[in-house]
Amino acid sequence: MAVMAGLVTGPNGRMATAPISAVVRAVSRARSWLSARHSLRAELLVVVGLYVLYESTRGIVAGRGTVAVQHAYDVVSIERSLHLFVEHNVQHAAGDVPGLAGSLGAAYAAMPSMHTGYAIIVGASVFREARHLVTRLAALAYPAFVALVIVATGNHFLLDAAAGAAVAALAALMTSLLMPARTRVPTPHRSPLTGSSGRRRRAVPVSRRAAGIGLSPSCPS
Repeated sequence: MAVMAGLVTGPNGRMATAPISAVVRAVSRARSWLSARHSLRAELLVVVGLYVLYESTRGIVAGRGTVAVQHAYDVVSIERSLHLFVEHNVQHAAGDVPGLAGSLGAAYAAMPSMHTGYAIIVGASVFREARHLVTRLAALAYPAFVALVIVATGNHFLLDAAAGAAVAALAALMTSLLMPARTRVPTPHRSPLTGSSGRRRRAVPVSRRAAGIGLSPSCPS
């Protein structure tokens, strides 16, 4: 309790609410900004800015080739200790496909694998929004397919894919905390008397219906 009191009180014994209030205000502003629709220019600036920041961080952490190779050995060692090192078998099977693994493999790759992370985000989004069973099943299979491809072509280890999945899960958690829950607009019920918009159809006179199919109103049915 003494430790907790020291964390939330200042040297004069008063509650240190300023930093907490600043965090609450920042989260509130972020929730408000993210929940609103912005212009294409504003969203494009955000996307481009984040991409430039991402590329800059890649340049900062880039090291020598020998360090990268050592990291690869570390990953292999961890996977072997977890009995997950199956990349050799997967790539050997992929080698039966002419030109697949040899032409697509990369000498250096990033940890985590954002191929997998992005595939999970796309698959989850499509699964949430789709209504057809086939589309939803394809959305579920898409991340697993991407993970298989990146391992089979020698672009990533399984541990890279697992780390990418963890990043996607963290992004989903942060999104749920920052953005208010979205309520889905119910789809209007379609009936023989209503159209797709839910509005009641007007009755069409018999003469107009008959003319639409090239018959005379007096023509027997």
